Amino acid sequence: MITWRRLLLVLLIALLIVTAALAVSSPIQAQDRRSPAPLTEATLIAVSDTYLDEADPAANFGDSRTLSVGRTDSRVPTETHLLVRFDLAGIPAGAILDRAELRLYQRAAGESASFVIYVDEVNAPWDEMATTWRTGPPATYRDDPPMALDQATGLKRWDVLRIVDRWLTGLAPNEGFLLRGDGAAPGLRDFSAREFSGQEPLLYVEYHLNAPTATPTATMALTATPTRTPTRTPTPTRTPTRTPTAPPLQFADLIATGLEVTQAVQDLNNSVRLVAGKRTFVRFHVRSGMSGSPWGTAKLTVQRGDAVAVLTPINGVLGKILVSPSPNRGAVGQAFLFELPETFRYGTVSLNAQVKTLAGVADSTPANNFASAQVSYETAPGLSIVIFRIGYTFQGTTYYPAQNHVTQLMSWLRRAYPTPKIEFIARDLYWGTMTRQWVVNPNTGQGSWQSTSPTCNGVNFKLKLLWDFDYLTGKISSSTRYYGMVDDTIAFMRGCAPIPGKVASGPTGSGAGGWDTDGSYGDWYGGHELAHSFGRRHANFCGAVGGPGYPYPGGRISPVLTGPTALYGFDAGPQAVYGPTWTDVMTYCANEWISDFTFEALLDRFQSRRGLLTAATATDRLLVSGSIDPATAAVALESLYVIPNAAEITPPIPGPYAIVLRDTDDGELARYPFTPTEMEGGPLLQSSDPREVEMLSISELVPYVAGTVRVDIEGPDGDVLSTVTAGANSPTVTVLSPNRGETPGDGPVTVTWSASDADGDPLTFAVQFTPDDGVTWQMVTQSITGTSAQIPRANLSAGTAARFRVWVSDGIHSASDMSDGTFVVPNLAPTVAIVQPEGAVVIMAGQTLTLVADAYDADTGNLDDDQVRWESSLGGPLGSGAQLTVAGLSVGSHTITVTASDEQGASASAAVQVTVLPEDELTPLQVFLPVVQH
Repeated sequence: MITWRRLLLVLLIALLIVTAALAVSSPIQAQDRRSPAPLTEATLIAVSDTYLDEADPAANFGDSRTLSVGRTDSRVPTETHLLVRFDLAGIPAGAILDRAELRLYQRAAGESASFVIYVDEVNAPWDEMATTWRTGPPATYRDDPPMALDQATGLKRWDVLRIVDRWLTGLAPNEGFLLRGDGAAPGLRDFSAREFSGQEPLLYVEYHLNAPTATPTATMALTATPTRTPTRTPTPTRTPTRTPTAPPLQFADLIATGLEVTQAVQDLNNSVRLVAGKRTFVRFHVRSGMSGSPWGTAKLTVQRGDAVAVLTPINGVLGKILVSPSPNRGAVGQAFLFELPETFRYGTVSLNAQVKTLAGVADSTPANNFASAQVSYETAPGLSIVIFRIGYTFQGTTYYPAQNHVTQLMSWLRRAYPTPKIEFIARDLYWGTMTRQWVVNPNTGQGSWQSTSPTCNGVNFKLKLLWDFDYLTGKISSSTRYYGMVDDTIAFMRGCAPIPGKVASGPTGSGAGGWDTDGSYGDWYGGHELAHSFGRRHANFCGAVGGPGYPYPGGRISPVLTGPTALYGFDAGPQAVYGPTWTDVMTYCANEWISDFTFEALLDRFQSRRGLLTAATATDRLLVSGSIDPATAAVALESLYVIPNAAEITPPIPGPYAIVLRDTDDGELARYPFTPTEMEGGPLLQSSDPREVEMLSISELVPYVAGTVRVDIEGPDGDVLSTVTAGANSPTVTVLSPNRGETPGDGPVTVTWSASDADGDPLTFAVQFTPDDGVTWQMVTQSITGTSAQIPRANLSAGTAARFRVWVSDGIHSASDMSDGTFVVPNLAPTVAIVQPEGAVVIMAGQTLTLVADAYDADTGNLDDDQVRWESSLGGPLGSGAQLTVAGLSVGSHTITVTASDEQGASASAAVQVTVLPEDELTPLQVFLPVVQH
């Protein structure tokens, strides 16, 4: 009897026999992804990318530096999808794919802590510079696993093996990837586009080729293979390691197409004027005359008079880039980039460039490797700006803008404005209690908190009073601008400024969403408002109104989108290129930069020095500051002050309004016709709501007439719009402390005083400070109704002969008193941080190295020139200035140290490591090469 165990044994033996027979009689057909053939790695940089926005379905974002994927959490949700494509031509035909990974650098996140993003296969061609939500291509999900992304910045990875394998095996054309959410959950993730050098979208792949094998035999031995006997290596020679470089092309044709010399915006004809002393960059445009994208490098020879320098590109992989047959001018990495040393930022400069193939590759037509240009610079003055961090209290907590918002505003102005230098100092100004209201946008149904106090009008009035006092007492020049920044944590304060004027104000916060991902929208917003103060009106697009004709359609920075006259922006900070679809900073549109129209108009303004004031006879003058609401004719006035022995600030412009001084019998003592200044405002974030003229600004300094007890503001028809009255007697004030010999600490300084008025009029006070015993005075607070004030230490300069002076006003008449003796305000040491390079860097010999430091002294403001010095551990002193571009660093490892010193001799230092490689050394950054083998 056959037991079940015997039956099972017989069946197993039969199965083994059949399996062995099949193995002997059948050829092996399946491709093994784990082939013993050597693996090849390739990391490819995107050749096209953009995103599609359902909320703006007709917009193209092909030149955006940010790629967005998301779904809004709103009443009517809208989505953004990301498109990206890579060139797989460098992967050989027949390659067997082992791994494919899409890598994107996440820059910002919102809406949700975790957001799932899917990758689809795009099914139709698309144009990076034309595709919109409405015209976007279809896409299909191919079961590559989605990824749940947290909110941390950094590199994010997706497995895309299925999609890429379909492309390599010919099952589908390579039209790129589409990234999207799941269509239900809200979320927002922003990634770096290929315009963001060093953080471009990458496709990492591993593949192998079938290794040669012996011809299979018709039979298969069933005996075990004997174990190989170990063979002693006859010599200790190590097996050579394969050099990790792409197989060189035999021939290439690299063609030089032009030199673009840019400071903020430029066309290929270099028609935009250049400012002497301002950071200047050269983009050397090249293309490949053959199919494929060979590697190339370049040299730029610059000459001014007897000074000559030969420069190596500062971008790409240690100065080497892939040269495309059809390069995208909007991608910073598709042209060679050079920064000119300071010597070559003045006068007339000649430039000659040559593109070269790498070793082992011959150029078929070397005669077309050259391009040349000549440019000249115009002189322009520097700017001086005082930034006021406006503080307010809400529900017991006080809010001031963080210092980084001040730093970023100054950085944006230096990069965009046509000026070689900007000096600034930051001060604090406390507003009081914030009030707000919830405002719903009727177009979108979305609401937000809007500030009702402070308003930009109110902030500007206070700043103008400070400006007037500071100018009249010699603290500032007539060209200085005061700008107030208000934190948006509790509510958004829309900005505004008189056109032209001396003051402006606006909001700031961590981000405007979408295109603005640098951590502060207060930078470009401040650029908009300050441009108003320099006489620039709106470019009437995306809701901005009130300006003259703007020359380019849609508020763009360029008249055309292609060709040599197309204007592209260049941002020296991130070394980013902004395409011709970006819009001018004076619009209310997204993707804002400066156009040549605004750049050159500001340059004309700066060069004309219209801010210079004419001398006028000094006399006692009445300072009248306030505003007129053009819709209601309502007038708001600050307390009036009589300034003794004051010169006229600006010549009066007679107009339909009048300031009328009257005596106790209402008799007219003097009449001063004037024209108020229009104030225009900035945009609401993520809104294109139009904005009319915000207010009419009153800022007049008129001769005072003794016996004045009433001041009227009359309108165009003679109606009295506002009246200020006061008794005939002037008030008195006495400073109590600090009064003599004190030494305040590092914190706020409390100033106290006593005051009286025989007429019983309500009194308001303003406080001035001098560090030099009255040589200069600055207003440190105003509109105080009590008899004491705390002055932030940031508003006081160090000095051994300091005094306070308190002004009092009864509405018209004023008086003042100062400390009886001097006291000491101790010096605060400066601070310094290296902004560029951000960390240790490796460069090639011949590359320029730009060094940028944020050097600041709380007593005097930003430090520059000889107060900031750089030196190398190998080469000694390099030069001075907060920004320094050097060339010719010796080969080796340098410790670059910057030292900032203030006027009192206190100093601070910071350092960064810079490694300089010989020009012929192989690049260690193999991951960016198109094909890297091991």
